[in-house]
Amino acid sequence: MENLPDWGWSLRNEKDAKQESELSATPSTATPSTATNSAPPIPLAEKTTAEVSFQNQVFEKDRDFQSLVDTLRKAMEINKRREFIIFVHGCCIGFNGSMNQAAALEEATRIPVINYAWGSVKGNYGGSTMTLPRSQERFNSLVRRLLKEFPEEKITLAGNSVGNMMIVEYCLETCEHSELRKFDNIILSRADMDAFAFKTQVKHVVRAGKHVCLYVAKNDPQINLSGVLRWFFNPK
Repeated sequence: MENLPDWGWSLRNEKDAKQESELSATPSTATPSTATNSAPPIPLAEKTTAEVSFQNQVFEKDRDFQSLVDTLRKAMEINKRREFIIFVHGCCIGFNGSMNQAAALEEATRIPVINYAWGSVKGNYGGSTMTLPRSQERFNSLVRRLLKEFPEEKITLAGNSVGNMMIVEYCLETCEHSELRKFDNIILSRADMDAFAFKTQVKHVVRAGKHVCLYVAKNDPQINLSGVLRWFFNPK
């Protein structure tokens, strides 16, 4: 687990995010980096016009898909790397928290990140787990369209905590779609899922990706708490 911050999977609190926003508004001040072992921050004065003008954007409606595609192409053109990450955040953090996680992941990897915000309820585990399946089909549709829109680009599908359930369910529901290309990488981090059920699902996840990585630790306090809750509600 100590290596995971290298991927940027850390949550910046609202105070840190606000301070970064204020600092980035000052031309003579460098924006601090929050990701472990990431490249040093670039002072605003040294950034190109394209980097300064390119900001995070939110796409809420189905009709925004083409704008998302155009924005992603622009981001990859600026980055000079034909690859991007689709990120599914965990529970209980709300929209701003999910954007912080995605921004930290992008900062650490230097690769454009699409954050699929599925309506996690801040501070509410039960509410978040109820919301997750209601967003599943919209997620499946978005991912299928992105795979067809970018047939040559390298695409990584990365999940965190409860968000991994959405990724696995996508793999289960689309494993028969032989026309869909595989992801270059599928990364499941701190997967808050039922281990016994997952053992029967692994083969479908593997079919959907060229490389599949699962990060887990026996001393992860949040996952262990989830396990206790699962046992409490279903001891058998």
